[in-house]
Amino acid sequence: MKIRAVSTPNIALIKYWGNRNDELRLPAADSLSITLDGPTVEVSAESAESFSARSFEPDGSERTLTEQESSRLEKHFLLCKKYLDNLPSSVSLEIRSHVPRGIGLASSAAVFSALAESYAGFVPNISRKDVSIHPQSVLLRSL
Repeated sequence: MKIRAVSTPNIALIKYWGNRNDELRLPAADSLSITLDGPTVEVSAESAESFSARSFEPDGSERTLTEQESSRLEKHFLLCKKYLDNLPSSVSLEIRSHVPRGIGLASSAAVFSALAESYAGFVPNISRKDVSIHPQSVLLRSL
């Protein structure tokens, strides 16, 4: 089953600086941002034998993910597996960003928002509240 989710970036009005937990990327202070209605980021996730991720630029060309980017996506998936019981053992991701690079929009926030939505598609009867809870925050509270 292939699950598709769409999200949009945000722009910070008051930006936090620094992390209180670098490994989990939890901010040291609150921020304030506005979510835009476009451009979009689309994520498709489907069950797979092993984790993989492909990323595409706004013009449709494939972008090679760095090792750090791939690792971050896989780590996020593994954290979500701890929070969401019905996720497959692994996934294949396709990320299509229509957000131009370097224009000051939080496209990575849109990617992770769409990832949360796509993973939630594997879980029957999950609430919008549960989808919006960052799995890293839930895990940190349980430590």
